[in-house]
Amino acid sequence: MKKYKIAIITCLLTLCLSITFTNTNNTVNAQNDEFIANLENLEQLLNSKAARQNMIPPIKKKKMLAWLKAGRYKEQFLAEPTVHPSTGPHGGNVRTFYNPILVENLRAGKNTWDIGASMVKELYLGSTTQVSGYSVMIKVEEQSGNDGNGWVFFETFSGSADGAFYGQGLRLCSNCHRAGTDFLLATFRP
Repeated sequence: MKKYKIAIITCLLTLCLSITFTNTNNTVNAQNDEFIANLENLEQLLNSKAARQNMIPPIKKKKMLAWLKAGRYKEQFLAEPTVHPSTGPHGGNVRTFYNPILVENLRAGKNTWDIGASMVKELYLGSTTQVSGYSVMIKVEEQSGNDGNGWVFFETFSGSADGAFYGQGLRLCSNCHRAGTDFLLATFRP
């Protein structure tokens, strides 16, 4: 039954996200308005039972941060065994969590993740016990594209939405993550 729910969510998300976010000659404000409208449509789809059960993080930045601080990802996401030093630009110590969609994709040996596949990385910075921030990736389009437009990226080192890195295909994140398997660089495997 769980696989059918995931398949239904994947199909709905695929239909909803048939509009791609590309840079055109539109103004930045028009692009931002379109981005927000598409996020609102995606969020409505994610209000399904699976999302309510915390399988997929909220897409909007402030809602996502509240969800992270409440530890909702810990309810269904699979965690790396321990906190460890980061091997990338996230700095300090980290611990990665994969949602059930990403876990199922990895276990099936896929190299392209389904829509809704998500990862949360707890950022501990100099600590091994106190979370200071988060990095999140949510696959929102069937194709990731070379520029990572198939992903929403979020990162805060302070635990605040203000000044957080956030966006679909965010260059700061996608430039590094494109070296991974469908933009997943973390080496943890379930």
